[in-house]
Amino acid sequence: MNLDKIISDSVKYPLQDIKKLLILFLLTLAGLTLILLPLSTGYRLRIIEETAHGSDELPAFNEWLKMFIDGLKYLVLGLAYLIIPIILFIISVLGGLTSFNNGINVNAFILSIIIGIVGLVLYIIFYLIFIMASGNMAYERRFNAGFNFNKVMGFIRRIGWFNYFIYALVWFVVGILISMVSQITIPLQFLGFGGIIITLIISIFIGTYLSMYDSRFFGLMYRLALKEDHEDNLYEDIEKTPENGAENNLE
Repeated sequence: MNLDKIISDSVKYPLQDIKKLLILFLLTLAGLTLILLPLSTGYRLRIIEETAHGSDELPAFNEWLKMFIDGLKYLVLGLAYLIIPIILFIISVLGGLTSFNNGINVNAFILSIIIGIVGLVLYIIFYLIFIMASGNMAYERRFNAGFNFNKVMGFIRRIGWFNYFIYALVWFVVGILISMVSQITIPLQFLGFGGIIITLIISIFIGTYLSMYDSRFFGLMYRLALKEDHEDNLYEDIEKTPENGAENNLE
C-alpha cells in the first residue's frame, strides 16, 4: 500500500458510515466532561486494532466497559511517550514569561527558546514512535506491547525512517488542511452566543472526523509494517531453503 492509497483511504474512512461518525461525535462531546473521555479514545484504539488486523469497516460500538478501559490505556500510553516533550514545552513557556517579569532577560529568553525547540524535536520523534507503539498495543491487544521498544523500532526501520517520516508529514499536512475547514465558521462568532456555540459544535465535529482519520492512518501504518516484516521474513526463508535438495544432507 503506497502513500497515496494510505492517505486517501484514511480521508474516506470516517465517511463510510455517517451514523458511527455521529455516535463518536456525541461521545466526543460527552468526553468534554473528562470523565467519559476514555470512551472516545477507546473507540479510536478499536479503529487502530481492527485496521491493523485487516478490517476496512468502522468497528461497532459495543463492549462499552472494555472500550472505556482500552481508552484509559491509550491515554496512558500517549502520556508515557509524550510526557518529556510536554514538560519541556511547559518549562519553555514559563521561562519565557518569567524572562519578561522584571524587564527583558535576554539570556533567560534565549534559553527558553532553546528548551522549546528541543521539546518540539523530541515531540516529533516520540510521536512518530507512539504511532507505531499504539498500533502494536492494539494489534497484540496487550498494554505492555505498546512499550515493546525493540519491536516498535524494528517495524519503523523496516519501513525506513525517511519513508516513515514522509508518510507522517503528509498525514499531518492533510490533517491541518482538513482542520482549516472550521475557519469558515469564524464569521458566525459575530452573531453572539448562538454563533459561538455553532462554531464550537462544528469544530468538535471536524475534530471527531480527524480522530477517525488519525486512527485509520495509525492502523494502516502498522499494517504496512507487518507487510514489510512478513516480506523480509519470507525472503530470509527463501534464502535458507536448499535448492534441488543439494544441501539436504548437510548437518
